[in-house]
Amino acid sequence: MESATVEKTFLLSVTHELKTPIASIRLMLDTLTRHKTEEEKQKIILSQAQGELTRLQKQIENILLTSRTSTGRFENHDQLIQLSEFVEAELKKIRKWYPEHDFEIQIDAACKLQIDPELLGSVFFNLIDNACKFSPNQSKITITSKRIDGNISIQILDEGKGVSDEESKLMTQKFYRNAQIADQVSGSGLGLYLVSNIVRFYRGSITFSNRTTGGTCAEVNLPL
Repeated sequence: MESATVEKTFLLSVTHELKTPIASIRLMLDTLTRHKTEEEKQKIILSQAQGELTRLQKQIENILLTSRTSTGRFENHDQLIQLSEFVEAELKKIRKWYPEHDFEIQIDAACKLQIDPELLGSVFFNLIDNACKFSPNQSKITITSKRIDGNISIQILDEGKGVSDEESKLMTQKFYRNAQIADQVSGSGLGLYLVSNIVRFYRGSITFSNRTTGGTCAEVNLPL
């Protein structure tokens, strides 16, 4: 019964996550087709529609990648990634959705990883998206990396409320949503589960902890 309840909650959540951007795009297109709008306003509406399409695409990618990675055996296409450039490219997509946040990258330009770019992009997108959702407006999201004993440690640091020890152990479970804020923050409960699958595939680890200055630290360790 508990499993059925969790699955039903997931289906409702993911349906909402998919329907919301579709409804927004439809409204924007209706505005453009039914009303005369100035050229500058048209550009703004089209830009917003593109942002919603990207959000919809990311939700669909999460669902497909979750299915693809759940078995722990899947096809990957690794290549050498220059990490700082890669993160900056991912942030360009996310900044459109979270203009109220300040982002800072502290990654050595020499830092490189041999990894599938689609999977690495999913790791960064979901962790940064999660950090933005659970931290206040005008707060800073910091992305750092450092080498430790043959591994690379990547940290996503936010300035939110932090995370309890109990929740830190549950966050990567499939369909997990914090019941106290599930109706306040959008999500399907797949993002961090997908991140965990990808990190484990590359023989890495992921942990969540509280920062001494306040907020949450999501740390991914991957072998070089």
